[in-house]
Amino acid sequence: MISSKLKSLIISRDIVQKDMAEALGISPSRLSNYITGKREPSHMMLIMVAKYLQIDVNYFTHDGSSQSYLDRDVTGLNEGYQFSTPFSTMCEVSENEDILSIPLLSMSGKKTDIPYRKISFPTVLFSGIKDKLALKAFICTADNFFDSLKKDDLIISVRCDATKLENFDKIITHGRYSKVFYYFQEEKMKLLIDRKSPKNNVKINDDDLSEYFKVLFVVKHY
Repeated sequence: MISSKLKSLIISRDIVQKDMAEALGISPSRLSNYITGKREPSHMMLIMVAKYLQIDVNYFTHDGSSQSYLDRDVTGLNEGYQFSTPFSTMCEVSENEDILSIPLLSMSGKKTDIPYRKISFPTVLFSGIKDKLALKAFICTADNFFDSLKKDDLIISVRCDATKLENFDKIITHGRYSKVFYYFQEEKMKLLIDRKSPKNNVKINDDDLSEYFKVLFVVKHY
């Protein structure tokens, strides 16, 4: 039932599956499995799908086909319908541009993050950031992720290609094997230093920087 309704919505709105998968943080093949019924999305993933499609998640699980389970803004699935990226995955600036709301993600070792709320900060804290939409807020779920960081501390970071890097900035990777490095540049050489194990140092170029995040600050015991 979920697969058939999902397929119908995607076709009726002329949604590009690759774009949808990217917005959800999953592979196109995984989305395809949801559509064909080869794989059932988890409850949290179904919520993300519903947010992307801007519909009530109950629409997927309700036995009937009543459109009362659709949000009022999307009851007409006409050809000209325009959908937007899920609000929970995007940074938002207040009307006065003095407050920036950043999605909260879990640093749980999973490849896919499920933003479930936002936390707000004064915009002035991020002056100098070229692309404020590149900001991320991670909740640490493991003790001793790096020095002085405790479980449930909040890591405010930004993609390394969206800010100016200085020597010995703290850099993290995010994903199943999250690691901490220190950035160092000498002439044309860029290096990520693993202070615990120098053999794991990484030479890096500008194209690779988007895969890493610069730690701006940590909110303790969030």
